[in-house]
Amino acid sequence: AGMDVKKEAEPVGELPAPENFKVDYGSNEGETDLDCDPVKGASWFIWLASPHGEDNWFMLGDFESVSNASKFTWTDLTPGAEYDFKVAAGGAAGRGAWSAAIPHRSS
Repeated sequence: AGMDVKKEAEPVGELPAPENFKVDYGSNEGETDLDCDPVKGASWFIWLASPHGEDNWFMLGDFESVSNASKFTWTDLTPGAEYDFKVAAGGAAGRGAWSAAIPHRSS
């Protein structure tokens, strides 16, 4: 009997921006929950934040903590500070389009 071999991922073209991107208060102070619909062909997601109104984006977590997840909780925000958030999905063809930025004040 032969072994099943997983088929290599093939690019499906540039992935669209994730839809239904939502930002909400987390369970604890300084936490923010980020959520979007799964994206067909995506094998990872990257989540960014910037102080509100600035163009100073930084990645939330590290690559290992965000891969394969269309939901993410960021736990190290300054309580009461306002941030802009955005997300993109990635796959065999690389990173897809960014979502629109959503402003949110952390809890």
